Amino acid sequence: EAALDGAVAGRGQMVMHAGEQGIGKTRLARELSAYAEEKGVQVLLGSCYEGEGAPSYWAWTQAITICVDALDPGRLAEIIGSGDFGIGEIIPQIADKLPAVATPPDVEPEQARFQLFNSVATFLGNVSVSGPIWIVLEDLHWADHATLLLLEFVIAASSEAPLMFLGTYRDIELGRGHPLSRTLGELVRGASFQRVHLNSFNPEEVGQFVQSRASLALEESDLALVYNRTGGNPLFLNELMRLQAEEGDADAEDWKTGLPEGVRDVIGRGLDRFS
Repeated sequence: EAALDGAVAGRGQMVMHAGEQGIGKTRLARELSAYAEEKGVQVLLGSCYEGEGAPSYWAWTQAITICVDALDPGRLAEIIGSGDFGIGEIIPQIADKLPAVATPPDVEPEQARFQLFNSVATFLGNVSVSGPIWIVLEDLHWADHATLLLLEFVIAASSEAPLMFLGTYRDIELGRGHPLSRTLGELVRGASFQRVHLNSFNPEEVGQFVQSRASLALEESDLALVYNRTGGNPLFLNELMRLQAEEGDADAEDWKTGLPEGVRDVIGRGLDRFS
């Protein structure tokens, strides 16, 4: 919230949420997005795709398309500006609304990429003149190299604009050679960058979670059992609560020692990545 207030005041901000799967990165991002909307901030959402086949800059395309769709052609033309059409390469809706947009001239790949990056940064800066913008890019551990390079460029160009960027990633998936590790090394040098590690619930918080979800006050031995089995992971706890609700018996023991299908699926999907 403090970072968002800084962005509203015209100081560009970048916050990263890091943590394991199921720890609450997406939920926190959604809650903060709702908070931003209550303050009159436009929220743009994008997420990276785990599988193959997604085009480059996919998370950016999703987020910026939300903004473009909300603009009438006249306002969009004002924001794009004269001759600054590189962004149209990743946002086809711009050409749909502005058929007269010229195709960028053929240039060397490096120059074309710079024109695209500068066009995206200029577009977001121009849009933010009408009001602050909150951009959420989720699952950056799956981001392609181009998406991360664009993030570095836009952050560097937005230090004095009312723009707030929130990224999420699984830190346990990052090795030193991961592309996102390099990007984090670049971003951390900026004064506006913050990284928030989301930790699992401690035993007391696990008890509070169970109490809030199922109105159950766990005995100390049961609390220790549930905590040790879930590691305090909110996703795993939530699935245990589903199992408890399905049993419909507050005194039943199976839900404390069972393995919910949702947890089995999450862990199995993670194991599938290994040989």
